[in-house]
Amino acid sequence: GRLLAEIGRRVGGAVLANHYGTVEVSVAALRRDPAGKPGSVGRPLRDQRIRIVSTGAAGAGDAGEDLPAGAEGELLIRLGGTAFAGYWRRPEAEAAALLDGWFRSGDTGYRDEEGELFVTGRVRDLIEAADGTLVPPAAVETVLRRHGAVRDAAVAGVPGCGGERRLIAFLRLDRPIELATLDHVCREAGVPRPDEYVIVNDIPRSRFGTLRRRDLLERSYRTDLTALNDR
Repeated sequence: GRLLAEIGRRVGGAVLANHYGTVEVSVAALRRDPAGKPGSVGRPLRDQRIRIVSTGAAGAGDAGEDLPAGAEGELLIRLGGTAFAGYWRRPEAEAAALLDGWFRSGDTGYRDEEGELFVTGRVRDLIEAADGTLVPPAAVETVLRRHGAVRDAAVAGVPGCGGERRLIAFLRLDRPIELATLDHVCREAGVPRPDEYVIVNDIPRSRFGTLRRRDLLERSYRTDLTALNDR
């Protein structure tokens, strides 16, 4: 909210809007007053329909029932109008993306009680918690960033030696901090505790500000033990 207000102040008279869309379907939702509800991408455009379904259901080839307000799931966008017809010579990708007249966006999100849409991340980035529920990395990242010692954070799940999925937190710190403190912060917030912390000098983002988790995972690291103490 503060960022939008500052942008409005600096570029007085400009009309700001927040929208959601993909290359395949163009713009699907729009909010003309983003400062009125920070984070919201508004409601579907007049000729668009968006559903939110369980990520497991969509992956099984059956979209199932729409999720209620506040429940997070995968966004399905109705095909038609300006939507694409399919992928050129990519039958496997097309089969995975199309579901009974709907496009599986691969994005996760939820609707609030007023019907406005919030996009939270990508299905492929979801982390399976100990109780089997799927947690978006952004939920863990937000909790870690709230600590005064953490300037920025990025979280990703990687396969472990035994086939399990390990949760890695990449941190950019302002000062040293004990691992136990971060563990406690995560437990108190009810989000999965990272299995490993890695200190980095920077966290890569796209020109749109999107975290580039794959770039982090492709790098080589050595944990900075001067910044983190053992559990």
